Amino acid sequence: MYMNPSFVFHFIKLSAPRKLQNFISLINQTGASALFDLEDACLIPFSNLKTSLQKIKTRNRLLLIFLNNPGLFLNKFIGIRINPVNSEDFLRDIDMLVKLSKTIYWSYIFIPKIESPGEIKICLDTLNSNHIQFGEIIPIIESQAGYNNLNLIFHNKPSPQLNKVAFGHCDYNLSLKQWPFRHQNSFFFWNKVRNIIATLEDAGFHYVNTPFLELDNDKFFGRMLSTVNSLCKLEFGQVTLTLKQTELCSQPKIYKKIDFKKLKDNNFKSVIDKINFTNRLMTLYEQNKKRNKSFAITKEDKILISPQEYIAAINYLRGNIE
Repeated sequence: MYMNPSFVFHFIKLSAPRKLQNFISLINQTGASALFDLEDACLIPFSNLKTSLQKIKTRNRLLLIFLNNPGLFLNKFIGIRINPVNSEDFLRDIDMLVKLSKTIYWSYIFIPKIESPGEIKICLDTLNSNHIQFGEIIPIIESQAGYNNLNLIFHNKPSPQLNKVAFGHCDYNLSLKQWPFRHQNSFFFWNKVRNIIATLEDAGFHYVNTPFLELDNDKFFGRMLSTVNSLCKLEFGQVTLTLKQTELCSQPKIYKKIDFKKLKDNNFKSVIDKINFTNRLMTLYEQNKKRNKSFAITKEDKILISPQEYIAAINYLRGNIE
């Protein structure tokens, strides 16, 4: 058993309609789905106003692209991540989806920050009562509360439109109020992933793995896939950030698994070392983030720094987290 290409979800950025159509076609040729983002891609750290304006701008651009060019996106596998059920932006997202309900069929709708079964019910009921066309919803577990409630949330399947559950490790790290973040090169990360997979698969759900932020490290990305493959009994999925990552998911090559015994968890020798690490990360984020963008990509090694990690770094220096 290995990766099912149809379980791969590639985050994409907005661009001109023809360029967007061509890129979605490239993604679809691998068997994967293109995934738009109305949530974290619009997150501007420490500015609710700028974040809200960015979400409005993104919705408006999506509406213009799809309503003015409906034929370009027929028979495409397209998904979207909307905002949390308990947010005002959720209702705004639903309004946008309603306006597109006769134009776009969403293969997948990702629902972030799920922490209770009631949130899933609200989402399903809202989508179906508004006659929004979609294949499946994919809840994302990305908080300590969601992780702690896994058994409660996913003890049964409330709908045939719910088969997969994703893990989002950046928001999960932020929710822990600890510093630094733990990524795929840490034992802490894999300990959580093993527990999530075991709980979900016991209830018959497929696991969708969190993105890998080292965009040029294809070897470790492959090793990560092999490791998740070894932990899963059912077919699993992967969220991707580059076309190369998406293509690797559709190739049969098996990489060597990650050796958990060799992993460490960023234990610093001194507080000064931890502060220096924090300052370096903040500087890299600030130097490489483009205006009105939430994520930064370092120029030399092409590592994506999430806004959540930048927020946690600031909070650590302010003494708000450990």
